[in-house]
Amino acid sequence: VYVVLLALNGVTESYTFAAMSRPELDAFSRRLLLFSAAFLSASLGLAWSVGPVGLVLANCLNMTLRIAQSASFIRRRLLDSVR
Repeated sequence: VYVVLLALNGVTESYTFAAMSRPELDAFSRRLLLFSAAFLSASLGLAWSVGPVGLVLANCLNMTLRIAQSASFIRRRLLDSVR
């Protein structure tokens, strides 16, 4: 599951970074900081509760958030191109 999430994240973020304008990139970077804070919190909590597996689960959560953010941008971009 983790490898699939990494692959999806790589593809979606590559497109997102290539297609975004400078202001969109700045806003995206700020959201990535929030995702990093969520990852840190999840890492600490899950590592204490389930051990090393918790770090993998925290990474899965982080990748899922990043994929969702990129997918949202891609969806908006595609809908705008159809209109």
